[in-house]
Parts: sequence; C-alpha cells; structure tokens
Amino acid sequence: TLSGLTAGVTYYVRAYAVNGGGTSYGYQQSFVLSAAPFAELDPGFRAAGWYARSAWGDYDNDSDLDLFLAGYDAGATPMASARIYHNNGDGTFTDVNAGLPNVEFGTWGDYDRDGDLDLVVSGLVYETNTRVTEIYRNDNGSFVSLNAGLTPVEYAELAWGDYDNDGDLDLVVAGDDATGVPRTTLYRNDGGVFVNANAGLLGVDSAGLAWGDYDNDGDLDLALSGYTGPGASHARLYRNDGGTFVWVDVGLVQAGDGTVAWGDYDNDGDLDLLLSGSVDGLTEATRLYRNNGNGTFSENTAAGLKDIYGAAAWGDYDNDGDLDLVLSGAYGANVSFTDVYRNNGDGTFTALNLGLRPLQGGAAVWGDCDNDGDLDLLLAGYSETDDAEYTRLYRNNTGIWNTPPAAPTGLSASVTGGVASLSWNAATDAETPASGLTYNLRIGTGPEKNDVLSGMANLTTGQRRLPALGNVNHNTSWAIRGLADGTYYWSLQAVDSTLAGGTWAAAGSFPVGTFYHLTATTGTHGTITPTGSVAVLAGGSAHFTITPDAYYHVADVTKNGVSVGAVTDYSWTNVTADGTLHAVFAPDLAANGTPHWWLAQHGWTNNFDLAEAADTDGDGQFAGQEYLADTNPTAASSVFRVIGFVSRPTVAVTCASSASRLYTLYRSTDLAAGAWLPVFGQTDVAGTGSPLILHDPTVPQPARCFYRIGVRLP
Repeated sequence: TLSGLTAGVTYYVRAYAVNGGGTSYGYQQSFVLSAAPFAELDPGFRAAGWYARSAWGDYDNDSDLDLFLAGYDAGATPMASARIYHNNGDGTFTDVNAGLPNVEFGTWGDYDRDGDLDLVVSGLVYETNTRVTEIYRNDNGSFVSLNAGLTPVEYAELAWGDYDNDGDLDLVVAGDDATGVPRTTLYRNDGGVFVNANAGLLGVDSAGLAWGDYDNDGDLDLALSGYTGPGASHARLYRNDGGTFVWVDVGLVQAGDGTVAWGDYDNDGDLDLLLSGSVDGLTEATRLYRNNGNGTFSENTAAGLKDIYGAAAWGDYDNDGDLDLVLSGAYGANVSFTDVYRNNGDGTFTALNLGLRPLQGGAAVWGDCDNDGDLDLLLAGYSETDDAEYTRLYRNNTGIWNTPPAAPTGLSASVTGGVASLSWNAATDAETPASGLTYNLRIGTGPEKNDVLSGMANLTTGQRRLPALGNVNHNTSWAIRGLADGTYYWSLQAVDSTLAGGTWAAAGSFPVGTFYHLTATTGTHGTITPTGSVAVLAGGSAHFTITPDAYYHVADVTKNGVSVGAVTDYSWTNVTADGTLHAVFAPDLAANGTPHWWLAQHGWTNNFDLAEAADTDGDGQFAGQEYLADTNPTAASSVFRVIGFVSRPTVAVTCASSASRLYTLYRSTDLAAGAWLPVFGQTDVAGTGSPLILHDPTVPQPARCFYRIGVRLP
C-alpha cells in the first residue's frame, strides 16, 4: 500500500527480483491516482442542524443557483434561522438578509408565474414559541409576505405542485398546528389566493412530501410519510383522480421522520419511489420501490441501501445517465451516516464510502452551483460525534461533463371546451436514455412568456432555476384546464438525470374560444402592423398601425372595401366576422406635382416647392420639367430634346426616350395660332430607354409644317 501520493499525477512502477544470480526486472506499469469525487468546502453558511432544510434556486435570475437554508442550531441565537444566500459566481455566497422568520423549513416555487422564484417557509420561532406558515413573493429580489392565511404549523414539510392542471402551483403543508394536532392541508392556488382544497389527506408531522405522476396519466399524485402521533408512523400514496385524492395501498413501509423521493432509477419511463424513515420510532428503514408500470410497486430488495431515517435525494453525480442517491441520517443508537450510492445500472447500488461528514436530522440536496456541468452536494445536519451542527458544500470533482438533452420536436395542440391537450415527441440525450428524460413545460400569453404555466427556467438558454424533475415528469402529453379565451404560446424542454434542462423547443401556439381572422394588406410604399392574417377573439379588437415610406403619405384605408379615411392608426373593435383592411399610399408632391422622393433622390431634402422650380444644372429646364422628361436635373448634358429629323419621303422625328414615359408627336401648320395637333397613331407611344422614332405618314406634306414631342407619365 502506497500513501501520500498526489491526485492527478502519473506514477510509474515496476517490480524486480534480486538473488545471487543477479536482478530480473518486470514490465513497467503506470497509473494516475484519481481525485476524490467530492471536495468539502465551507462557504460560511450558518450551521443548520436539526430540522435543517435547504433548497437550491436561482431567485435573482442571474443563471447560478442561490441557496435557501433553514434549520436549528442549539448553540446559536436565534436557535432557528431561515436565510437566503446569494451565489456570487466565484465560489462564495452572501447572506442577503432577506428578513424571513426564523423557522426551519422552506422551499422555492414561482406561485405567481411572474418568472422569478417565490418562497414558502414554515416552522416554529423558538424565541416567541410562534408557529409560522407563510408565502413570500419575490419582488425583484425582495421578499414580501403574501399574508396568505395558511395554517401555521411546526415539524413542518412543504411541497409545491400543480395538482389541478390549471398552470399555477398549489401547495401542500404538513405539520402540527397550534393545538399539537398533525395536519396535512392542500391549498389550491386560485390566482394567487390560497384556498383549502379539503383533500382529505392524512394529517402528519415530521413528514415527507413529494409530488409525482407515478401512473403517467397526466396529473400529479402525492407520496406522503410522517407521524400521526407518538410511535405512529405512516406512509401513503395518493392517486390524483381528476383533483380527488385516493389512497392506494401499494405496500409501503410505514415510516416517518424521513424522506419520500420520486426518481426513475431504472430509466424505464415511470417514477420509482425511495422512502426512508423511522418505523414507529423503533427501527430505521430505507426502501426502494420499483414502479411496475401498472399502478403497482415492487420492493427492490437488491438495492443494498443503508437503513436510516433522514434525508435522501436523487441525482446523477457521475453523469453516466442514471440516477445515483445520497443518504444522510441516523441509524441504531442515533449514529450519524452520510454516503453517496452509485447506480450500477442493474437495480443495485454501491456505497462509495467517500468519507463525507456523517450528519443526521438535516438536509441533502443536489445542484450544480458552480455551473461546471456536474452536480454538487449540500449537506446540513447534526453530528453526534462532536455534538455540533454543520452545513457543508461538496464540490463535484469527477471532471465528467454532461451534455444537456436535445429539444423535443413534433409539438401539437388541440383545444376542447377550454382544455388544451398538448403533445410532443420524445427527446434524445447523449447520456440519459430517452425513456429516462422528463419534460419541463411552459405556457404564456406571448411567445416569450410563461405567465400561464411557469417553466422556472431561462426563456432563452433553458437553464433551470430549480434542479428538479421536469414539471410534467415523463409524460409526452399534458392537459391544461380552465383557460380563458385567448391565444396561448407554449414550449418545453427535456430534463436529464443531472436535472439539467436542454434548449426550448420552437414555440407553438393554440387558440381558446371563437376567433375571426382580419387580413391586413397594403399597396407599395408603406407597411401595416400587424400584417397578414390576424386572429381576433370574437367580440375583441385589433389595433393596426399604418406607416408610409419616406416622402409618401397614406392615401386611403379601406375596411371591407369601405373607406375609413387616410388614417395612420386604426382600431377594429367588436370583431364578429372575418374581414379585410387595406392601405394605399401616394407620393408627397411639390406645388406643380413633382414627387418629393424624386427631388430627394437628386439631393433636395426640404423646400421642395423651390427645388421643383430650380434649374440647378443650367440647361434651361426646371427640375419639375426634368422629372416629367425623366432626365437628370443635376447634369446639363441630360436634357430632353430632339436628336434626329428626316423630312423625306415621310417625316421621322427622333428623341431620347425613357422606358417609364409616354411620348406623343405633335404637328402644327400655324405657329402664330399655336394650334398643335397630335399626329394620328403617334400618341402615347411607350419609350424604350433608347432613341425613339416617331413618324408622320401624311403625304403629301403641307408646304410649311412644324413638329414637337410631348412627354408624360404613364
């Protein structure tokens, strides 16, 4: 055995034997001593021992995970504390002094769908013996009490989840009320008002709570564990049947004071269940239940997990595409224990014996807090070895990078009676099998909004605000209920076993209610916004902005063929049928009809009436005349004139021509009278851009005859 070696260094070794005949050398071998998978750090977090709860969450939307940390430290003042630590992005954290009550429990969730993480906290303020359960709204980094009217409890546990599929997060709270009676209350979120749903859940304290759609039927079910009284532990699975919760006896060990955690450890596309806790306060149990895919579970007796009561969390620490497990708690005579179990991919787990600080009564949570592509570990709890509380961060040093999943494809939506049914194709990932991916859905009233169902992830990059399963779990279809009439936009991302989100799929949209289509079009030299087909809810309105190009104006706007005037803004109200809106534009003209755009093209940008009458190039023709002739008003050589004349046998008059002008040959036999008549057949002859020959076929010609050529716009 060699000791004192440095991790990451290549060492070379070979054996040799010596006897009287000499020395014999073996082959040279080399090896590199691997670094420990985790390095313990002490970022200066407050020690959170008994009843510790922690949760990673990017509350300030700066793309790194901040930390909520709460717990009890008997040697501190106050004894309990709830704090938010801002991630500074350099490995350090700063207490933001959020002003939260000093309790032991809390968790993140965007209950108001405004794009930032709010917080719910609960527990006992020891100094005043006051129970608290309160939601704090995140107002740009400041946390404001909602005064939600929730029942205050201690020995609490909390979990957010949209159980009724209306897009906003509901809340389940378990703990002892002021009379010491265990209660489990489901609060329905009705637009930010929390109402007791009277779900009939078993009242427990020292609870474990976890939402998950274990039967893949499109709504969230609930796993619950805890104590109904001294020595009376329970664990239950409640199936969500359209908002009604039905207790399903699947043979769970009746344990409390621990954890329930959903995770698809075998990557077969359904959620398995990990349950740890104390059975009636007498023995410890850690049980892994495999989801059989038919509503039943089988205990995985080969898992090889330590029996504890305490914290447990799923996370793929080694980026190999399957969920590993951390356990932290107590066994036997309150002996502390913490270890990570590697998923072997065959239903068994191997304890890594990493030498992590053994703790009990606390928290264990995964999160990539340094954005290096692997899961770090936060541990908090009590150590009976030195009778002290600790909070420690373990940086992941495996050096194995994770590739986020590809975006889902094939988004499809249909609507019936205010219920939107959404579906998509399964995504792919380099590490996690497609069947092991979960999905994170967002819905909003605009393409870049999630104000109907919050995805709690960056809308551009897909980076998650929470390290958690996707909010619709393994499903590739989901329904949203109770939508008001309007147009909705939606997208989703895949989430892999490291809890990392991939890029968002290209957003889709769907209408709810009766819509009519207004078709907005224009002629040339201007725009209308919005343009094309515009969907408008029956009885609703649409506003249009009509914008002419420079040196043009709105000539007319017609609604269903009827003029509404030369307006630049138009509001179409009370839409009750399909319709059309069309705008036409005309050039701005100087006093004698020369377009402003043409004058501007030749250097004039104001005083257009003066410009029209100016002979800038001194060729004897005013700018207005040169416009009619389509010559250059700034070049004396560019002038409209006759360039050829032949009088026999018939008259032929030649002039330079423009392809955008019409030419007429005129004849007069009496200049004094000024009588000019167009020559038959030589009226409005289209120019060619080349010399144009106009003929007078009259034979014989009058004794004296004069000719000139007129030019005009088509």
